[in-house]
Amino acid sequence: FGFMSPQTFNPKSIANLSVWLDASDTSTITLNGSTVSQWNDKSGNGYHASQGTANNQPTYVTNDKNGLATISFDGSNDSLVTSSFANGWTTFTSFVVMRVLGTSGIGLQVVWTRSTDRQRAVVVDASNSAALPSYAMRGHLISSSVNDFLSGNVFSTANWGYIVHKYDGTTSSRTTAFTGRLNGSAVTNTATGTITNGSVANTVLRIGNRSDGTRGLNGKIGELLVYASDLTSGNIASIESYLKSKWGL
Repeated sequence: FGFMSPQTFNPKSIANLSVWLDASDTSTITLNGSTVSQWNDKSGNGYHASQGTANNQPTYVTNDKNGLATISFDGSNDSLVTSSFANGWTTFTSFVVMRVLGTSGIGLQVVWTRSTDRQRAVVVDASNSAALPSYAMRGHLISSSVNDFLSGNVFSTANWGYIVHKYDGTTSSRTTAFTGRLNGSAVTNTATGTITNGSVANTVLRIGNRSDGTRGLNGKIGELLVYASDLTSGNIASIESYLKSKWGL
C-alpha cells in the first residue's frame, strides 16, 4: 500500500465511521482550565464526549507525542461520555493511539466501552508487574468476565503505540472472529471458545473508565476511531499508515 500522509488522508473517506476523536485538533477541545470538559466528534455524527464534573475531567497535554496534544486520564475517576451512541452494531473496527502510564492499583483499564460495564469494549491489562514492562490487549462483546480477545503482554508501557481491535460479526471461534493488531502487525488472540454476541444495555460511548469508576485508564489517548463495520485489510492499512505518520510511531 502506498504511503498516504496525514495531510491528505481523511478517515471519513472510509465508510461506516461512527466516531472520530482527535486530541491534536484544538478546535475540537473545550477546556476548563487545563482539563477537558468536552471532546468533539469529527465523524459528522455528533457523538461529542463530555464531562461536567471538574474533578472527573482528564488533563489536556500540549506539545506531547510528536509535538501534538494528547488527553491524559488519571486511572481513577476521569472519563468522557457521549449522550448517545448508535444502536445496531454487529461488527466493529477500533483504532486508538495511546500509552499506558501505570496501574493506579487497577489491572484492567477501560479505553472505551459502549455500556455501563465493558460490553463492546476495548480494555488494556497493566497488572502483570509493578515495574509495568508491558500490557495486554483485551476485547469484550457482552460479558465483562469473559475475554473475547486477549493478546497477552505485548506492548511496553514505556512507548506509545496504535492498536486495532476488529470483530467480524460472526458468532464462531473467538480466535478467528475477534482479531487485533499492534503497531501495524497482527497479534495472536489467545482467547478460546465460542463468542456470544448480542445487543448492549446502554448505548453511550464511555472513554477512559466504566460507569462505576472502578476501571479507569491511567494513560494518554491521542486519537480514537471506531467504525461500525468489519474493515478490509486495505482500509486498515490506510488508517494505520495515517496514524503512524501523524503521531510519529
